[in-house]
Amino acid sequence: MKLITMLSLLSLSSIVYSDTCCKKPPADTQTELESFSDTSLFHLESIWMNQEGAPFQFKDLRGNPALVTMFFASCGYACPILIEDMKSILRNLPKEHASMPCILLSFDSKRDFPPALKTFAEQRKLPSPQWTLLHAPDSSIMETAAVLGIRYRKDKEGNFAHSNIITLLNEKGEIVYQLNGLDSDSAPLIKAISEL
Repeated sequence: MKLITMLSLLSLSSIVYSDTCCKKPPADTQTELESFSDTSLFHLESIWMNQEGAPFQFKDLRGNPALVTMFFASCGYACPILIEDMKSILRNLPKEHASMPCILLSFDSKRDFPPALKTFAEQRKLPSPQWTLLHAPDSSIMETAAVLGIRYRKDKEGNFAHSNIITLLNEKGEIVYQLNGLDSDSAPLIKAISEL
């Protein structure tokens, strides 16, 4: 299903950190976005905040393939494995791809604010700028999870049961490959990256 169709079905209100989303983008930016396919994540308008407190949108990745997953910092089981899986993928990439961006989108809008994400990144040895950890309001999390095909559910303690998916985006923001599950065979994903 095309991204724009999916977003219209979601009917999610957009809650953002500033009013920049309400302004029409400059003509050159609009023309550039129109050059991307309907399935490109670059059409998402939600604004996230990275571990340094700077705004981030998916279109900031244009021109660069990237690995993307969703997690939450206080996770005690699946998320640490998911991150180690991403590190393992990076170690096994050809040299020209070894520094590709890794994007971690948090499910936890209540606890994973930029300072907490920065501490988490330092503890897990996830160096910036290659690793970008992101916080957003619930509406942006729901929208992005739906587009990535990631299911999640929050429990009474504020923890999350969720899909464990690592997504490869190409330089146009399109999903090229998804690795599903923990400790999965990453060879097909590495091959897909090598062929970009």
